[in-house]
Amino acid sequence: MTALFSPQRRIVILGGGYAGLTVAQRLSKQKPDAQITLIDAKPAFEERIRLHQIAAGQTLDSFSYSAFLSPLGVDFIQAYITAIDPDSQNVSLEYATGTGGNIAYDYLVYALGSFMNVDQVSGVREFAHAFDSVEVAKKLYSTLRESPNAQVLVVGGGLTGIETACELAECLPDLRVTLATSEPFRASRTPGGFSEKTVQYLHEGLERRKVRLQTGKRIVQLKAGEAMMSDGTQMAFDACVWTSGFKPSPLAAKAGIRVNDHGQIEVDESLRSLSHPNIVAVGDAASASSESAGSCRMGSATALAMAPTGAKTILALLMNKTPPSFRFVYLFRNICLGREDGIIQFVDRRDIPREIVWTGTAAAKWKEFVCQTTLSMIGLTSSGTLPLLPPLRTLPQLMQGMRQYA
Repeated sequence: MTALFSPQRRIVILGGGYAGLTVAQRLSKQKPDAQITLIDAKPAFEERIRLHQIAAGQTLDSFSYSAFLSPLGVDFIQAYITAIDPDSQNVSLEYATGTGGNIAYDYLVYALGSFMNVDQVSGVREFAHAFDSVEVAKKLYSTLRESPNAQVLVVGGGLTGIETACELAECLPDLRVTLATSEPFRASRTPGGFSEKTVQYLHEGLERRKVRLQTGKRIVQLKAGEAMMSDGTQMAFDACVWTSGFKPSPLAAKAGIRVNDHGQIEVDESLRSLSHPNIVAVGDAASASSESAGSCRMGSATALAMAPTGAKTILALLMNKTPPSFRFVYLFRNICLGREDGIIQFVDRRDIPREIVWTGTAAAKWKEFVCQTTLSMIGLTSSGTLPLLPPLRTLPQLMQGMRQYA
C-alpha cells in the first residue's frame, strides 16, 4: 500500500462527472493554497446526456481528464475508490494494475454520481444493457449493427428512455423499437410532469418514428430474449436497453456518512455533510434542496448548479469564512426526438410544467445548444451561439437561473 501526502491542505474530489469536474475547474480558477486531486475510475469525461447518440453510432469528442486538469494545476488519479474512512480522513484506492493505495484529505468533495440499479428487477444484470456509460452505449451499437432488424426493448419512460428509443429508431430505421413504461404519458401539473401539448407531441413523435409504446404493465423479470410482465404476459426482444432506476454509490453509507433512504448524503444549505462537515456532496450523490425549487432531482442540470456552490463552500472553509447557501430554480426540460426534432418543456421554479412548449427543429437546436453549454460551463469547450431567444415571459426566471451556474 502506498500513501500520498502533502504539507498543503488537501482537497480530494471523488468523481469526474458533471459536478466533480466543474468543482475542480472552479477551485483551480481561485488558485487556493491547497493541493487539489480528482479521482475517477475512467480516463476521460463521459457526456451521459448524449449516450443515446453513441448507441446510435454517432461519434462524440473525448475529453481526457489528464489533458484537461494538468494545465489547471489539478492532479488526476485513475483508480477505483474502494472505501472512505472519515475518521482518519483517508480514501482507499485500487488501480487498474490491481495494486492498492490511499490518499489523505483535509476536505473531501463527494461527487460519485449515480449508476443503474441492475438488481432492482431479476435478470437485468444478465440480460439487459444497463444504460449508464459510454462503454455500454458502444457495446449496444456494436450489437445492433450486427443485427439491423433486431427487436429492441427500451425500458423506462424518463427522458433517457424516450431519447434512446427515438434516436435508435431514427438512425437505425430497420430496428423494431418498443418503449416500455409502467405509467402512460399523461399531462400533470406536478414537479417533473408534462403539459398537454408536450404529451401530444411526444406521442406523435414516437408514432412518426414507428416506436411502439407499451404502457400499463411492469416488467417483473428478464430472461434471455424475453421480458416477463406484471400481468403474466411476455415480450420478446433481441436487445433490451434498461434506462430506469438510478441509485447513488453505496460508499457513503458504508463509510458511516449520514445518508437518506435513497443512499444520498444528507447535506446542509451549503452542501456540507450533516455528519461530517469537512465533506461536501454535489450532484446525484447529494440530497440537496433549495428554498425556491424544493428537493432537487438527479440530473446534469442540478449537478452543474450544485458544483459552483460546492466549490465556494470549500473555498470558504479554507479561509474560515461562512459558506454560501445553495440557490436553485428549475428552468426547462429538454427532450430530443432524434437529431432534427425535440421538445422544450418550460417549467416554473419548482419544475411544474408551464403552458410554454417549443417543438420541432427549434427545440432540437435549443437542446444542442444546452449540451454544448454544459461542456463550456465545465471549461471543456468554448460557448456556443444562442440559436434563438427564449420566451419573454421566462426571462426573469432564466436570468435568476443562470446566476446559479456562475
